[in-house]
Amino acid sequence: MTLTISAVTDNAGPLPVHSQIAAEIVRRAIAPGRDPRMPLPTESEIQSDYGVSRGTARQALTELREAGVIVTTSAQDCILARPEPVSDEAN
Repeated sequence: MTLTISAVTDNAGPLPVHSQIAAEIVRRAIAPGRDPRMPLPTESEIQSDYGVSRGTARQALTELREAGVIVTTSAQDCILARPEPVSDEAN
């Protein structure tokens, strides 16, 4: 089922639509049972799933990339950026 923009975003809300989509992408990406190494939606998928323009989809991914939340792989997939795990043995 395709999500419509009205289902997950609020044009009159305090955040721009691209920021609302970015937050939803992160929420879904860290959902229990989802492999965090799986690629995130592409611009085209965001455009289709949320009923937004390619520019809005691009802004959502750019916002996450600039915040260090996602990275682009050599295959041009976007995945969650994962910091190095902190070891308890360091103490």
